[in-house]
Amino acid sequence: YTGPGSKTIVPNEARAKMDFRLPPNLNPQDAMKKLRAHLDKHGFEHIEIKFEASAEPPYKISIKEPMAQAIIKAATQIFGQPPIVNGVSAEGTILKHVWIPCVLTGFASPGANLHAPDENISIEHYIRGIKYAAL
Repeated sequence: YTGPGSKTIVPNEARAKMDFRLPPNLNPQDAMKKLRAHLDKHGFEHIEIKFEASAEPPYKISIKEPMAQAIIKAATQIFGQPPIVNGVSAEGTILKHVWIPCVLTGFASPGANLHAPDENISIEHYIRGIKYAAL
């Protein structure tokens, strides 16, 4: 119950949806085993885990790859500092089977609230992003 006033009912179930971004050398099945062990250790043996088969194994390329170096150089030139480097999404998992390095990049500022209801970007940062993409 989320309306006004008080409500003293304890719900009969709770649900949580989790999205794991795995580091290299940790596959989805191992992550689920570790989650199960953690829950069990802390008294939550009764919690049911539904594991989706759509999970992808981790993917990583070297920061020394020419493609990665070009992006770091361009970002540093336009934004005045090197970018924050982190993982990629499913594209990398697909391309690793044909040995093609994959780099995804964006140009949002730290305060842009990515993927949130109030996601935003300033016009100045947007123009810098266009210049960055052109390099």
